Amino acid sequence: KLGYFLVRVFMDFYEFDLEKEKQLIQYLINEKTTGRITKTVGSWDILISFYVKDVKEFSDIWAKFINKYRVIIKEYNTNFVTKGVFFRRAYLLGERKDITNISWERGSSNVEQVDEVDFKIIHMLTENARTPIEKIATATGLGSMAVIYRIKQLVKKKIITGYRVNIGFDKLGYSYYKISLELEDTSIIKSLSEFCHQHPNIISLVESI
Repeated sequence: KLGYFLVRVFMDFYEFDLEKEKQLIQYLINEKTTGRITKTVGSWDILISFYVKDVKEFSDIWAKFINKYRVIIKEYNTNFVTKGVFFRRAYLLGERKDITNISWERGSSNVEQVDEVDFKIIHMLTENARTPIEKIATATGLGSMAVIYRIKQLVKKKIITGYRVNIGFDKLGYSYYKISLELEDTSIIKSLSEFCHQHPNIISLVESI
């Protein structure tokens, strides 16, 4: 809705080198377009999510990165995410099946027009979703009712899709797995999505190219 799209890159290193890996991860942390950096076990060593305005922006960022670190990267795979659906964490509620219609979707949307004040509000809520209205009003120079109205408009436009808590699932004894499927029959996507929604332990489904 803000004109960004998500690019995911999976990478496999030639060999384990903790110092070089730390340098690479720190480089990515300092890169403002990265939204998530995940160390993994399996076919890939690391997964990076980039939020960019267009392919040219990603191309420039990737060219600088790969020029610096290609020597330690054995293989990489790039995904352009077209749709992401996020489900309730039904497994935390003791549910055997999620039969609600609650989900959050992003991607494949028309860009909405927002001004600098809206961006300021989004920025403050991103840092802390519980930021008091009065504090936002002071920072934006608006009255409290004007801030409330703007937030409601951001929700109406589905720029703000919800307020979620980040849970340390490992502290609760859970492990996190990501499975990548390459479908021979894409006609099953709808039924696969419905299955994923109902399964209490599946928390998201991503479609990509």
